[in-house]
Amino acid sequence: HGEVVARIESGALEAAPDPTIRPHWQIHFRVADVAACARAAECHGGSVLREDFEEAVLRDADGAQFTVTSRRGG
Repeated sequence: HGEVVARIESGALEAAPDPTIRPHWQIHFRVADVAACARAAECHGGSVLREDFEEAVLRDADGAQFTVTSRRGG
């Protein structure tokens, strides 16, 4: 229905500003409950890298990093 449910951000196109950081993709998903997503990630072997009321940066059990964002915050 034209509603954005995810977005992709890429790393630096040329040389990264910090040479120790490689260019990468960061996936963002819009969710109804950030805290519930963070707990689910932990229950399934993932981890919470950063969390607040509107957003959490998560890592899945295989090491992939992604962000969940509150529908209210986006």
